[in-house]
Amino acid sequence: MRSLLALCLLMISLSLTSCKSPSPLPADPCEWSQPIRFSQDTKVWLRRGEPLPEFVKADLWKIVQHNEKVAAICGKS
Repeated sequence: MRSLLALCLLMISLSLTSCKSPSPLPADPCEWSQPIRFSQDTKVWLRRGEPLPEFVKADLWKIVQHNEKVAAICGKS
């Protein structure tokens, strides 16, 4: 039983050491966070005035909130 436990611990430790560590995020969130912009085709589609499904409205609201946060933190709009 001990040898099985030792083997398992050895396998776990080897697998953890073989993983590449992720690169750290920049200290300044403005380096990687940008406002989300719609393409021209999407703008045309939205101007048609077709009723939007609720899930699309929810996604659009998330984009608005994201862009407001980026503008407040980074001064980007």
